[in-house]
Amino acid sequence: MPAVAPAMSAPAPDLAVQIETEHQAALDAANTADHARQTALRHAFACGNLLIEAKAQVEVAGGSWGEWVKAHLSFGERQAQKYRRFASAVRVKPELLTSHSTLDSALNSIAEPKSGSGSKSALKSEGPKPTSSCMERAKRS
Repeated sequence: MPAVAPAMSAPAPDLAVQIETEHQAALDAANTADHARQTALRHAFACGNLLIEAKAQVEVAGGSWGEWVKAHLSFGERQAQKYRRFASAVRVKPELLTSHSTLDSALNSIAEPKSGSGSKSALKSEGPKPTSSCMERAKRS
């Protein structure tokens, strides 16, 4: 029996439809010839912008972003985060739309270095901070 999604007042249902349309277009375009890869990235950028808008509306309404994603989209929070990160990055570096052939390669190009260089990328996603219990488990590992 599928879980019943909680009632939410925002964002508008048509925003979810638009997000799904861009997500499907990005997936479809990514599966075509190389010259169409740029189209996939443009759709990923549009999807990310719509997700940024939707997340802001959910937060203003006091709703749960994770619950909204689960109730309205065919993909999860992780993919939504990738789209949002990409859209935010393209706003700063528009050349990401043409300098990469896939969403993952574009995101990898803006990722922080794994080594402890100390500098933070302006394009790095705003993610949840690790809780103290997570940090304690990591120290024990």
